[in-house]
Amino acid sequence: MLTEHLLTAWNDLVATVTDVLPRIVMGIVIAVVLVLTAKFIRRMTAMACRRAQVDKLSEALGLSALVARLGVRQPASEWIPALVYTGTLLLFAQTGATMLGLAPIADSIRAFFSYLPNVIAAIAVLLAGSAAADFAGHAVRRAAEDSGIDLAPTLGSVSSALILFVTGIMALSQLRIDTEMIRIVTICALGGIALAFGLSLGLGSRDVTRNMIAGFYARKVLRPGDTVTVGERTGTLVMITPTQTVIALPANEEVAISNSIFLDSGHFDYVLKGEAE
Repeated sequence: MLTEHLLTAWNDLVATVTDVLPRIVMGIVIAVVLVLTAKFIRRMTAMACRRAQVDKLSEALGLSALVARLGVRQPASEWIPALVYTGTLLLFAQTGATMLGLAPIADSIRAFFSYLPNVIAAIAVLLAGSAAADFAGHAVRRAAEDSGIDLAPTLGSVSSALILFVTGIMALSQLRIDTEMIRIVTICALGGIALAFGLSLGLGSRDVTRNMIAGFYARKVLRPGDTVTVGERTGTLVMITPTQTVIALPANEEVAISNSIFLDSGHFDYVLKGEAE
């Protein structure tokens, strides 16, 4: 009885190996052929990139700078063939899995290829948003510096951060990730920040805000070296900070006066340096 069971198990094992072995051999042969074919395609792609001078073209179009934001430091003539090689391998793997009857593997690779356009779109959105954030940040900073605002770097950084945040939400939407909760939290956070900013300007820091506004317009009229009279004090203007004006008096001393004095009629007068001479 035991001998019959052992003989049956051995026959089943031999039948299984005999059935699977040809498929294993065929899979190995197909894998080797597909890998060699993918390497040949990679070599041909690299040769075409070198002949087309893809590196110079990507530099001229700004593609290298955009790709570098993703951490890719290699030139385009290297990462493009590598990308083609990887995509070809995946495509061949799907074909080989279908030929060998490995439906789960083939379906997984097929699902990846169907989702790949969303990944490409998300990456494109991130690259475009990053470039737009840098441009907006520099533009805001230059405009603020030209206007004499001392917080120009901060304003530029905030502008860039806001654009990057919006870009991140758009990229998540391209990946089919629900961003409704992020939108709700963002709206609540922005509403709270706006309310706090309004209350701080209207109550807690209205004097500081008044000084900053007065100093902003004073810098458009006055220049260091102008002769100014504030009340009973007459001196030479040294500088105008965001909240205070520094004046050098004839007694070799300097005084700091709040910029809000410029808004008080009857307490301020000035004579341009050229006119005083």
